[in-house]
Amino acid sequence: KPRTPGPAPAAEPAPEVVEAEPTPEYITIRDRIQFHTNRAELIPESKEVLDEVAATLLGNEHIELVEIEGHTDSTGHEEANMQLSEARALEVRNYLIQRGVRGDRLLARGFGEDMPIADNSTSNGRRDNRRVEFRIVRQGAGASSSGAIAADN
Repeated sequence: KPRTPGPAPAAEPAPEVVEAEPTPEYITIRDRIQFHTNRAELIPESKEVLDEVAATLLGNEHIELVEIEGHTDSTGHEEANMQLSEARALEVRNYLIQRGVRGDRLLARGFGEDMPIADNSTSNGRRDNRRVEFRIVRQGAGASSSGAIAADN
């Protein structure tokens, strides 16, 4: 008996295209950016580190946009920590502009105590959480695919 073709198999739905979130890249620094306690005033040693960051940015024009991220530990009031982290990020941005980096390449953003990287119940953890990070947001032509860029001339 000849076989009659059955219904055509249902077409498989096209796979959903999901864009991957790019992994953030950071400018790594040789030392911590530090400020006077409860203030947005840089200590002199941190200016040396920021001079290296400025040189890195000036020498890598393909880095089009960097977000300067200010973070605090959880000591004190949450709102005060947010304001302090924002003021410190702005202070770093202003310092880099004074060193010749164009302001349109720099965003300053405070995160307060919202993004800890260590345990706030220990002094070492609180120290680690008080930090400034330089996240590369956008790179143009000439960008490497290797990840972080070191600022340790």
